[in-house]
Amino acid sequence: MHHFTSINMQIFRKLNWFFLLAILSFSCLSASVLELPIKKINGKDYYFYKVQSNETIYSITHKLKISKEEIFKYNPSVADGLRTHETLYFPVSAYNATSNPNDFSGMEYIEHRIKKGETLYGICKKYNISKETLFAHNPDAQDGIKTGFTLKIPQQKTDILTKNVTVTNEDIENGPDIILSNDSITVNDTIIIAQNNGNIINIAIMLPFMLNEDNNPSKQALLYTEFYKGFLIALDEHKNDENPINIYAYDTADSLELVKEILKKQELEDVNIIIAPNNDEQLNVIGNFATEHNCTVLNIFNVKNTLHTTNANVLQSNIPQDLMYKKAICYFIDTYKNHSPIFLRNKERRSDKATFISELKAQLDSSNVSYSEIAFAGTLVDDDLSKLNDSTKYVFIPMSGSRSELASVMTAITQFRNTIGIHENINLFGFPEWTTFTGNTKERMLNLNTSIYSRFYNDANKYQSIEFIDNYHKWYNEEMIDAVPAQGTLGYDTGKYIFETIQKNNGLFDATTPYDGLQHGYNFIKTPDNAGYINNTLYIIKFNPDGSVIKTLLD
Repeated sequence: MHHFTSINMQIFRKLNWFFLLAILSFSCLSASVLELPIKKINGKDYYFYKVQSNETIYSITHKLKISKEEIFKYNPSVADGLRTHETLYFPVSAYNATSNPNDFSGMEYIEHRIKKGETLYGICKKYNISKETLFAHNPDAQDGIKTGFTLKIPQQKTDILTKNVTVTNEDIENGPDIILSNDSITVNDTIIIAQNNGNIINIAIMLPFMLNEDNNPSKQALLYTEFYKGFLIALDEHKNDENPINIYAYDTADSLELVKEILKKQELEDVNIIIAPNNDEQLNVIGNFATEHNCTVLNIFNVKNTLHTTNANVLQSNIPQDLMYKKAICYFIDTYKNHSPIFLRNKERRSDKATFISELKAQLDSSNVSYSEIAFAGTLVDDDLSKLNDSTKYVFIPMSGSRSELASVMTAITQFRNTIGIHENINLFGFPEWTTFTGNTKERMLNLNTSIYSRFYNDANKYQSIEFIDNYHKWYNEEMIDAVPAQGTLGYDTGKYIFETIQKNNGLFDATTPYDGLQHGYNFIKTPDNAGYINNTLYIIKFNPDGSVIKTLLD
């Protein structure tokens, strides 16, 4: 069993359960698994379970009382999706039927009656136990907790190192029951030091959590906090990795002077990765620090910042606009080479996609692809499309990304598609803003074979996304803020990228290791001038008439 470590007191509280899990593991063995039938395959005995209709990975973990990691370990194919009637296998040799880790006879408990507003995270933090340990002794809590519910809290007698830790407003907690102020408080906390030979990775998260806004935090501050919450869920999932991870979280309070003071802290002398705030001046200071200390700056929130073009230690996490346009246009040329492109120009509105449209037309010209433009007044009508050929394949490109502009052209295009009767001949190509459209607009995009390019997209119907949202709600007893992109998911993807990269590269952070996440992807490449790095990730989102939405990562 390996453990993460952190000097940050709150992170220790979150991670101490790695130690306790070694004592009170409930996921490795399960009476429910032991009751499954056995089949001999190639001379070895396996428990087997046939997936039922509408079952998910999450529901099976509850039913068999095992972890999803355990399911994937013995059945790696289901990581790509679970199929009805598929058979899951678990080697009997991995499940010692003579022992039962859920036999808690002789265990001493205290009872905790849940009060209004309490969360699983807060309760685990209060009693310094993991959620797995809590669930092992309170199985019903896996389905959520309610006010008035009574939990059994195990009292474990172990020899562990205890020392005093001082908590200040620089330490970021994760839950609605946050206790943070400008006054320092001293508490007793349990510290577990990882005993392994892996490289220690130090990560500093420097964001404007704005703890001085305790009574009325801004939405932006809440979004940064949500990012951090998602990041911790990713950290939670990498509890068994070889390398200890130190997390330092700081509230920059949107202050350049405070950023400078934070960078003077002793623990940052050996920092490996800094997740930086969305501020040009602060980024410059952090970038200079990174050059002096040879660490990596991850710029996630400042899309337009160009520090990566001059600083070799900076990673720009958002694909630059020029590269994004280039990749999207290459996709367009390749995908619609047998179609006739039709640009739709509204004479009464400004073309807010003029740069993209101009570059696309230039590439079509150089590729000897003919195209045409239809100018219309206010709303596209049937007569505007009357000269189009019924047997030609078309792809329509509005010259604005606004919802109103899309609405102004969809009715006529849909009517034209219905008239010719060959639905696959009519296609619509659009812009990142369209990924946010829902309801009737999305339905019509599905019917018109719509393709969109975007830096990110989260398919909320994928079981991985559903599972993450469920975990987020259980840990924090709240829903994520309705924002695009979802900051909790962004934090989760960022954490997964960092931790998986470290794991794949034997304890070293290699920025060029690709990662394709729930919502975001990371595939860093050197800038043309060989300075810093830029994210080369771009998605094509395809809306199909059958109701499916396909996200494709462009090479």
